[in-house]
Amino acid sequence: HLMKVLKQGSESKAVQIRLRNKVTGLLTDGGGAVTGVRVSYSEGEYEINAKAVVIATGGFGANAALITRLRPELNGFPTSNHSGATGDALSWIDGVRADTLQMNFIQTHPTGEKSSHILITEAVRGNGAILVNKDGERFTNEMIPRDELSGAILGQRGRSAYIVFGKSVRQSLAVIENYIMQGLVVQGETAGQLATAAGLPSGALAGTIAEYNASQASGIDGKFGRAAIDMPRQIDAPYYCIEIEPVIHHTMGGIRIDDRARVLRKDGTPVPGLFAAGEVTGGMHGDNRLGGNAIADIVVFGRIAGAEAAGVE
Repeated sequence: HLMKVLKQGSESKAVQIRLRNKVTGLLTDGGGAVTGVRVSYSEGEYEINAKAVVIATGGFGANAALITRLRPELNGFPTSNHSGATGDALSWIDGVRADTLQMNFIQTHPTGEKSSHILITEAVRGNGAILVNKDGERFTNEMIPRDELSGAILGQRGRSAYIVFGKSVRQSLAVIENYIMQGLVVQGETAGQLATAAGLPSGALAGTIAEYNASQASGIDGKFGRAAIDMPRQIDAPYYCIEIEPVIHHTMGGIRIDDRARVLRKDGTPVPGLFAAGEVTGGMHGDNRLGGNAIADIVVFGRIAGAEAAGVE
C-alpha cells in the first residue's frame, strides 16, 4: 500500500522513475561534495548530475556474506527481505569518508514460513496462536521479544516450529486468508487431522491445544507465563498451522546521519549534498527494532531528507 501511494504521488509530480537502472557510485566535486550518481543499465553507463542525493536503498538483510562477516552465528540464515536488499550503498560512501554505526545490530524475525521465508506477521500470535515443536508441544511464551523467541525456536529439533491456531484467530485477521491462498497453511477439521497433515504426533498436539485452551479460559498460563491479555481467543475447530523458522528481517545498523538526515563523515561533519533515510541508516532503533517503528523511520526521515535536499542551492 505504501509503495502504491508513493508511486502514484511521484507520477503525479512528473518524477522520473527509472527501472532496471542501477546506481553504482556517487559523483563528487573537488571539495568532497556529492554532485550526482553513476548509473549502469542494459545499454551501458551514464551519470546523473544533481544538487543533492538522497540514499534510501534499504538494508542489507539479503547480503549473506556481509551478514556472516558481521555476525558469524547468523551464517546460513534465510531472509524475509527481497533479493535487492544487499547494502550496495554502504560501499558508495567510502569515497566521501562517511561513517556507519551499529552494523552488527541485525534483527531476526522468529516466524518466516519454512519454505518460502514469507513473513508470518506477529499479529497471528498476538491474536491467539501458539507455537509447538515437532513433538507437538509448546516450548515457550509466544509473546517474548523477537530475538529471544528466535533463540527458543532454534533450540528445538529441526530448528523450526509450527504456528497453530483455530477458526476464531483466522476470522480475526484478514492476512491469514493471503497465507491460505499462497499455500502456506496446513488445515484439519480435528486436531488429529491437523497433526497427520503436518506430520506431528496427534495425541500430543490434541493435548497441547486442550491445555492451552484451559489456560486461556482461566487467564493463567502456568506453564510459560503468557499474559491473559495475550491469550484473547481459544484454539477452536477447524485447526490450522504453518511451519516457521527464524529469518533475518531488519538491519538496524547503517549510515550515520544527523537530525537533518545529513550523512556524516567519521569526524562528525556533514557530507555536502548527501542525505539518507530509512533502513540504510543506523542508530534509529537500538539493537532490536520494535515492530512498526521502521514505518515511522522512513516517513519522518524520508520527509526530512527530501525537504533538506530540496533546499540545497
